[in-house]
Amino acid sequence: MNASIENAFAVWLVDAGIVLPIHKGASTEEFDPEKLAVIVSVPEVEHSVGPLHRATVNLVVSGPAYHASVQSYREAAASVRSLVEAHPSNGLASALDDESGLELGGLWVKDSSERIEEDRWIHTLALTVGLVRPV
Repeated sequence: MNASIENAFAVWLVDAGIVLPIHKGASTEEFDPEKLAVIVSVPEVEHSVGPLHRATVNLVVSGPAYHASVQSYREAAASVRSLVEAHPSNGLASALDDESGLELGGLWVKDSSERIEEDRWIHTLALTVGLVRPV
């Protein structure tokens, strides 16, 4: 289930106009560490009750701290953040339904953080996503 949710978020970001490379956390694909990228990670999906599930989704914008301008990094992070804030009207529900068969029950930004770690800019949006498995 985690991989299908990662895939749904990746498809949604592309369809919504994010032009950066988008990588999934469960994937083994390699990407260029010298470029800005978005990483979609779903470390946990928890069954709540009946058809209800709760997923932790991390959207990470990352790039080399000393090779990419702060402005380009912050613009990329802001564009992902604005998509998340507008999720009710920009296709996330249909991407989840199409890619994972799950319905969107709600989304909450649990944490938003920015840091430099190992010479990389890292902006993380930690989301709690409510999902419903149709019966």
